[in-house]
Amino acid sequence: MPLPRPAAFILRDPLAHFLLAAAALFVLHSAVTREAAPNANRIEVTRADILTYMQNSARAYAGEPFETLLDELPDAERRRLIDGYVREEALYRRAKALDLDKENYAARLRLVKQLEFILQSTAQANASLSESEVDAFYNDYKSDFAEPALVTFSQVYFAARDETARQRAEETLARLNAEAAPFDAATAYGDRPLYHQFYARRDRTYIASHFGDDFADAVFSFPAKNGRWQGPVRSARGWHLVQLTAKTETRTPELDEIRAEVEDRALAARQASLVNDAITSIAASFEVTVDEALDPAAPEPGS
Repeated sequence: MPLPRPAAFILRDPLAHFLLAAAALFVLHSAVTREAAPNANRIEVTRADILTYMQNSARAYAGEPFETLLDELPDAERRRLIDGYVREEALYRRAKALDLDKENYAARLRLVKQLEFILQSTAQANASLSESEVDAFYNDYKSDFAEPALVTFSQVYFAARDETARQRAEETLARLNAEAAPFDAATAYGDRPLYHQFYARRDRTYIASHFGDDFADAVFSFPAKNGRWQGPVRSARGWHLVQLTAKTETRTPELDEIRAEVEDRALAARQASLVNDAITSIAASFEVTVDEALDPAAPEPGS
């Protein structure tokens, strides 16, 4: 027989799966805590406890498998290991009993981070996406996947030491084109550049970071002429002659070209959303009273 509508919705809703799994963890933790309360002053050391302690003390007990290492330890070393675990567990329990985790902000923050880690792990285990949801994510964030325009060029540089820099650049431009100087001939002309002589598949942001916006705009406005040198182009550093050998326009890849990347980003966004919804739900489960001096517009509790 078909499931009732609320039950069917819960089985299909990823957030419901996530919240149920997180709630199960909290219930389990509460049950264990209540069960352990009558024996709060008793420390029972198990093999599993010691193995975990060894793993957390990996600097002192490097190497695996830990079970074999534990079995091969001399009695005195095993006793020291047990004593170390007991000391740590006793201090941890006493610190908890004294509410030091509430008074120490670093400890408080560690507990918060531990809970966030549990929520994130639960989200990773419960988040999933259908093909239509991946398609929708791609359409919503298509601009984020755009590939920038790129240029490949060689430059001949003339330092702006005096007013003759532009004249030298113009004279050299005529010579380069008259001689049909190739791309790699740039090193034989002009002054030593401050950055690179050759730029391969670089975007506008990268070029502007070296020579400024005006230079970048000029270079990207040039056609990729076969073997022709262009300029002179002014930058804050001086004058430049440029030979473009390749230029691509901005494009957005089709979904099929980058589906794996889109799926990864969409899934990460879904997981982040699940974690945020869970934290919001946890926060909403508390009754919050705000001092009127802090926020006169805060609602009264229960309103």
